[in-house]
Amino acid sequence: MRRMLSVVLVLLMLCQGGMGSETDRMIAYVGNWQPCPTSEQTASYTELLIAFAVTYQWSPGKNICNTQCVIGSPVPICNNQPNAALVSKWQSEGKKVILSFGGAGMGGSWASSNDDCWEHCFGKEDFVVDQLVNIVSVQGFDGVDIDYEYYYENGQKGSSFSKGAEAQKFLREVTQKLRSRLPSNKIVSHAPMDSDMVKGTGYYNVIKSVAGDLDFLMPQYYNGVVRPASAFTANDQTALTHFTDLVDDVFSGDATKVTFGFCISDCPGYNTQSSTAVQVVQRMKTHFPCNGGVFFWVATHDTQGQWSRTVAAELGSNCGNTTPKPPTPPTPSPPPTASPPQTPRPPTLAPTPKPPSGVTCQIWNSCGATPDCCPTGTSCYKQDQHYAQCRPSCPSGWLCNSQTPTPPTPPTTPRPPAPTPKPASPTNAPPKPTDAPTPKPQTPKPATPTPPPPVPTPKPETPKPPPAPTPKPQTPSPGGKVGIHLCSSRIGNWGGCSAAPYCCDDGLTCFEQSEWYAQCGTTCTSGTCRDLGQLKDATELGQLGQEAPVCQSCLPWQNNDAYCTDGSGCGNIP
Repeated sequence: MRRMLSVVLVLLMLCQGGMGSETDRMIAYVGNWQPCPTSEQTASYTELLIAFAVTYQWSPGKNICNTQCVIGSPVPICNNQPNAALVSKWQSEGKKVILSFGGAGMGGSWASSNDDCWEHCFGKEDFVVDQLVNIVSVQGFDGVDIDYEYYYENGQKGSSFSKGAEAQKFLREVTQKLRSRLPSNKIVSHAPMDSDMVKGTGYYNVIKSVAGDLDFLMPQYYNGVVRPASAFTANDQTALTHFTDLVDDVFSGDATKVTFGFCISDCPGYNTQSSTAVQVVQRMKTHFPCNGGVFFWVATHDTQGQWSRTVAAELGSNCGNTTPKPPTPPTPSPPPTASPPQTPRPPTLAPTPKPPSGVTCQIWNSCGATPDCCPTGTSCYKQDQHYAQCRPSCPSGWLCNSQTPTPPTPPTTPRPPAPTPKPASPTNAPPKPTDAPTPKPQTPKPATPTPPPPVPTPKPETPKPPPAPTPKPQTPSPGGKVGIHLCSSRIGNWGGCSAAPYCCDDGLTCFEQSEWYAQCGTTCTSGTCRDLGQLKDATELGQLGQEAPVCQSCLPWQNNDAYCTDGSGCGNIP
């Protein structure tokens, strides 16, 4: 009896003695292609996970992986745009803003997923960590979450996957090196599918080996073995067994290291309303009074903050309280040796990781994280402290006009511009796998660093939009003036077009979203929505023409545009 009383007293002291942010976590995923969450929605959040940072360019059927594992940056926060002011606002309210790296578009271990971008990152652990540490420093994130949903064992689920050892080494070393490289107050976490956290699997063993490097673990209890609605009931002991293994076997009895993951409305068969989630939390607390709280997918479905507010109220009574505890304000990063504190700052002040030999970016791609990656004939020109782009020259009004960049060398082989894809929403994501739980919607993101995009953790997915047609040779138009535009190839749907507003594919318009970003699409729902391709002033067209070299293979395109087959500019066609 005396021993039991001692245990109870220790539990009460732990739960009531300042561990509010560890036991009352209300963690929300923010799809960075979706609308920015309102203050009403974020009121109860303790952490926001920005989903996702990725290494691919979105493409129908199969994403185009960057074979050198270059992570696109700067990473958008929401609305497909970086938003340093919003990150600072959330942090000033005591919330942590964490970068989530991965998601379904990097590769999934279900039959309908053709993506395998993770494989190009195996063996490049140091380069991956260099990039993530740099992005955290530049954009002021409070840590990194690894969202890995790909294979990690040879022949897993009947697949032909044969890089199990490399995958597990990658997961283990990236976690360990992030912990050693990031300041001590930065967060390191993983968000695996619950089916990958079954005791004895390769990923489970990896997590067990790096448990001391993790601040918490976020098993997705909507992607496999656990049905959240019946979790912890007498008739369904799956969740209890699974959760207990993680607490006792992985984290040596510390339940505050494990959060319970919910899906609000993206996961058929696993969706959980707030009232049901409250019941799950109540039942969980009977076994683990001081657990690690909850996380959920996704903020845009937390209408007016109702779901998070309702569930957070129950978390507040986790360890004897009746109201939610306010999140603990973030602790400033300790200053590194002989350098300023780790705070958000321009890329020029942050360490820039060196890409492996052979890493290249394409023309019009972002190059802020890898300024040496631009192709021959272009240089990495800086627009402002947050964005730089591979271009033939520095436009007027850009920051590079006040600098002296190294002039580009003459091009040898034309390089087509890679479109900057917009993340797919749940309505244009790939279909739900038949042999695995519903994965999150994919968030398309550039294979090479490009201003906006990214992808979510597997959740329900529906077909993606059709691919943009490729340009076909045509005969020059016999009459009329044709605009002079630097189009080495067409830009497809969702592609960035700030630097080439006339290069959108047939039927697409270059819509301006902000003063620094525009995107090809059929409609515009956010930003200024000005059509950058509608230059009707002949003088302006003429000025454009004077800036571009004239090629010999101009082909008529759309809206009086010309498409240049040899990669140079098009002259007026008589």
